[in-house]
Amino acid sequence: MNKAIIAFLLIALVFCTVGCQTPSRDSEQSIQQYSRIAEINRRMLAEDMEAFWLLDRPSRLSRWNMRDK
Repeated sequence: MNKAIIAFLLIALVFCTVGCQTPSRDSEQSIQQYSRIAEINRRMLAEDMEAFWLLDRPSRLSRWNMRDK
């Protein structure tokens, strides 16, 4: 009885930490996601450099859309 309860708790712990999902993206979608992230980072770096060199008026808002498409 105790072994069954321990086994059940162990299985429940594994499913809670790992989940039942599998990666549903192929390599092309992963490449698109990473290129989108790189583009956002490039824009943010340019924006930060402009703010550092005082080429743009200071603002806490970004001109770029940060939502995932």
